[in-house]
Amino acid sequence: MQLVPIKETLQPVIDRFNADKDKPRVVALLSPTCGGCVHAANAIFAEAVEAYPDADLSVLVIWEPMLASDNEAAARVSARIFDDPRVHQFWDADRLSGFTYSTETYPQRLGQIAEAMPDDHFLKARFDTVAGSPERVPMWDFALFYPPGVEWTDTPPVSSAFIRQLAIYQTAEGTRATMLTDDFTRPPIQSDWYDEVRREMTTLLGTQPRGNTVLASAAAPRQAPRGQYPDSATGRAAQALVEFTWTTGADALHEFVETHLSPGSRERNTDTTLLEAFAQIRKYLPEAELRSAEKTGPLSAVLTLASDQTGAVMTLTIDLEADPPYRIDHLRAEIRPS
Repeated sequence: MQLVPIKETLQPVIDRFNADKDKPRVVALLSPTCGGCVHAANAIFAEAVEAYPDADLSVLVIWEPMLASDNEAAARVSARIFDDPRVHQFWDADRLSGFTYSTETYPQRLGQIAEAMPDDHFLKARFDTVAGSPERVPMWDFALFYPPGVEWTDTPPVSSAFIRQLAIYQTAEGTRATMLTDDFTRPPIQSDWYDEVRREMTTLLGTQPRGNTVLASAAAPRQAPRGQYPDSATGRAAQALVEFTWTTGADALHEFVETHLSPGSRERNTDTTLLEAFAQIRKYLPEAELRSAEKTGPLSAVLTLASDQTGAVMTLTIDLEADPPYRIDHLRAEIRPS
């Protein structure tokens, strides 16, 4: 996936933004390896792009390095999330976009956030500290929504609406986040990127989406990875998980979860988080080969799968419950881009 480089000036972004002046636009500033940002990217694609297949809109995604693991190669991998010609993507190595939005468009936001944060909020101390610091902080984990007619002149324009994620975590209801929406002087809310992007797009376009596309984004079966699995309970569980991840549609998720995941694992892994994980794996490793399957304990194993097409490598760690029927109790997937 090729990205337009941003070097010394934001002109490539400005040109694209103004070329689409007559369209509704979404601008997103994201880290390519931050889990919360990748979650945001999936939500933006599902709820702002896939949900409106016939809409004449434009989405500008600016990837910037906010974590030590962020680089252009990682950004190219995460950019595969946005498989649509209406999406235009950039690599901002110097975080020029984040700093420009921070210092020129929303220079008062840190003080406003700290002032609006309730005294008993778990992020209150953090924002009190950041608001009093002279250090410049770039904008990221951030999406802005612009109606037709807005033009970018000397500085990035103030948006009609925005979403800023402050923290992300798992609850019994699924993935939730502490977010700011539309006004930095209002206290944060608990919500999720999918819900908020859906709300913002309904307002921006004045129409309802065709439906929830989380399932659709994870429902494109692929060929199962090649390779030999150990003839053991762990090997059979690993094979079932891998084959489901690549070959089965989202409509069969409930049956798989009930059959192959322990009660504890079902509590920790909601349907939405599993679907997002499967969708990400299929994007990073559209085809794969099982390179190794190492038994690390009586009921645990580590599998390594790799894609010749993308160069990505995934390490899958599986632990089974201690008693029959030996369902998957813990699982963890780590993907290393090429």
